[in-house]
Amino acid sequence: MNRALLLLFATLLFACNDPEKPTVSQPSEIPFFTNISYLNKSVSQIKTLENGELIDNNATLLSFVNKKNYKTEYLFDEKGCYHLGVSAFYSNKSEALQAIENIKVELKSNAFTTPTEDNELLRWIKEDESVRIELDYKNIQKGEIIFTIQANE
Repeated sequence: MNRALLLLFATLLFACNDPEKPTVSQPSEIPFFTNISYLNKSVSQIKTLENGELIDNNATLLSFVNKKNYKTEYLFDEKGCYHLGVSAFYSNKSEALQAIENIKVELKSNAFTTPTEDNELLRWIKEDESVRIELDYKNIQKGEIIFTIQANE
């Protein structure tokens, strides 16, 4: 239950970003798929791997912002990173849609199921059911997408 509350809190915090956020210049600039390999890594390992500026640092949450204008948050439990989210801010809807298409192609070629779509939310699951991915595009008119990766228990 505590893990679910922490996840809900982090998701809400993650979605409530600064309205004066800069934008990504190219849809391909955000390393969504590199981050999948960060699941189950420790706080210290993520700090070493992550290129962004650390803006929040504690035992269960790390947050980074990147000069390419996206924010990445990692949630941890005793096994390591179990949840990560990337908020990306594109300059327009067209660039955000292109990023979504790039993500769809990449996931299809990396053993993820065909996405289900519901209320501006795409969901994938890895064929071995070890990883679940969601892509929230409810704010696509503003150029924003939120990409969430979670290890299944």
